[in-house]
Amino acid sequence: MEDGIYWSAPDLIVEVLSPSENRRRKEEKLADYASIGVPEVWLVSPEAKTVEVLLLKEGKLERTAILAEGELQPSRFADVSISVSAIFPE
Repeated sequence: MEDGIYWSAPDLIVEVLSPSENRRRKEEKLADYASIGVPEVWLVSPEAKTVEVLLLKEGKLERTAILAEGELQPSRFADVSISVSAIFPE
């Protein structure tokens, strides 16, 4: 608790990558997310039409999948399922 407010990391971050996003900036953001304990991050690439799924393991966000199709199921939200095709409609 700080200043009477409870602070905690979000359970999931979904970030849409811009065409100008570079590798260094992406790695900096992921390190920041890991440092505050974000357990799961989805990086959505409109250009590639993919979703990269990263999970926090031993203090580092590690890629577990890159999906261009199929279902996304957040680890902390058991009843949620999102079709990758719904993110990138034709």
